[in-house]
Amino acid sequence: MDLMLSYALLAALMYAIPLVLADSLSKRMVRKVGAYRLGTIMLAIGFIPAIIAAVIVGVDPISMYSASLAVITGFAISVGYVLFYKTMETEQISNSIALSELSAATFVIFGFVVFGESIGLIGAIGVITVFIGAGLVAITEELKFNRKLIPATAAFIVWAAGFIVFAYSIKTSGTFAMPLIIVKLTALLSFAFVARFAGFRKPSEKLRSHATGIITTGLFDGTGTAAFGLVTMLAAIGLTGVINAVTPVLAAIIGYRYYKERFTKLQLTGFIIMVAGALVVSVA
Repeated sequence: MDLMLSYALLAALMYAIPLVLADSLSKRMVRKVGAYRLGTIMLAIGFIPAIIAAVIVGVDPISMYSASLAVITGFAISVGYVLFYKTMETEQISNSIALSELSAATFVIFGFVVFGESIGLIGAIGVITVFIGAGLVAITEELKFNRKLIPATAAFIVWAAGFIVFAYSIKTSGTFAMPLIIVKLTALLSFAFVARFAGFRKPSEKLRSHATGIITTGLFDGTGTAAFGLVTMLAAIGLTGVINAVTPVLAAIIGYRYYKERFTKLQLTGFIIMVAGALVVSVA
């Protein structure tokens, strides 16, 4: 395997897998320690990988434009967590993260609407397939639409848009360390403010009982965000899209094994359709 491709593959894995693990771990803690405390501490811990990345690659000055894009990204990340945690208070991690396949469709739609990029027939079919699958995943056993999944759906769309903007911040600056630090700082401060108005449930357990889990979640989140910067520098976003398309399978396994979650037959069908559609979008 080509050395550059090996680096790109490693970076893509370091982006996709830690983020899905961070989201999966949060399920157990959202209701116990409270979404506000979880998100604030988790995002603060996420500074550690950002600082390590900055030490390794160095911190160079960036333009105001690039910094502004990084601020937008940080705000999008914080809003995404507020929305995602709202769903996590009541719903399964498997169904929720399955909706992350909408990110692949968002990348394509964003490129078409904002940057005038073309969408081939296969890509369009893939996007439509993803949305059909999402609709099935959101159907309950009573064959009703699960409105409580709407915040998670919005979260993945917001996150996708945010990371698109992050990529442009990195591209315009030629570095990812400073944009990354701005992103993490903005995400922390804006989450601490916005989450206070989200109406989260009160915590039921003491914070120190889940200290290890919160720290681990923060390190996963920070590592994934930092790795995205490296992925962008290596021009391997396409490879990341393919890996991203299959990471919900990991979340489904975690949900099945550790949270005893189960899909209905209709939801499982939708899940399979979403993964297939996301793969088509990623390689089209």
